[in-house]
Amino acid sequence: YPLILTCVKHALFCETQHRGLPSLRRQAREPEVELHPAAAAERSIRPGAGLIPELEAVLWETIDRHGRIVARRTADDGSEVEGEAGGLVLLALAYAACAGHGAWDRSRWLTAFRFHRHRFRYAGSLCQVPGLMQAFSVGARAAADEEVAAAAHEVAAWALSCQSRRTGEFFTHHPAGPSGVRTGLYLEGLGAVLDLAVELGQRRLVRKYRRAMDVGCRLLERLTIQGADGSVLPDPSRAMGGIREGRGCSRVAC
Repeated sequence: YPLILTCVKHALFCETQHRGLPSLRRQAREPEVELHPAAAAERSIRPGAGLIPELEAVLWETIDRHGRIVARRTADDGSEVEGEAGGLVLLALAYAACAGHGAWDRSRWLTAFRFHRHRFRYAGSLCQVPGLMQAFSVGARAAADEEVAAAAHEVAAWALSCQSRRTGEFFTHHPAGPSGVRTGLYLEGLGAVLDLAVELGQRRLVRKYRRAMDVGCRLLERLTIQGADGSVLPDPSRAMGGIREGRGCSRVAC
């Protein structure tokens, strides 16, 4: 307040997907904020000024002493924990640490990590699975902690138990929507754990994750509208690159 925050998706990415591809990240290295020149001048914000330290400070403030991510507060100053915020906040802070931005509070991050690992294990918090796979994988590097790396593989093992070996689809109760979108999110998280396994020289896990990625990516390839589908589309330019909701559905999910 008094500014209104809106969100415009970057053309390089599809929602949260494809951010694990180094070739795309090199073209969009930092998050961007666009302000009206008058609003920026009032706040002494210059074009090209780095906002990462300020954003990072806000994210650290969302972690309470128990490790919960306080996404919003109720009127009586109680706190609520938003379903998917935890993994995303942990991921952002770990990435910032790996990139050398700001101050890294290892102890505080590990407290939040243990809280969200507990939620995954005992509270059935499945909506965070894709984000937790990424957060724990990056956090294992930032914290140089074997416990975090083991947790990344633990979450990945659960995800793989829900994947069809034949179709590559993930059958879960995750509220991410249609199977194509859900599978894309899980593969993104699995890709992060694969990178971690490669770094740690865990060859057996590398082979296991790559097999799962291969069959999942073949599913996404079948669901993604490409040039060969143009002859049956009324307006191919608007649908190209979209993901169909499922193998037997023509409706585009994203």
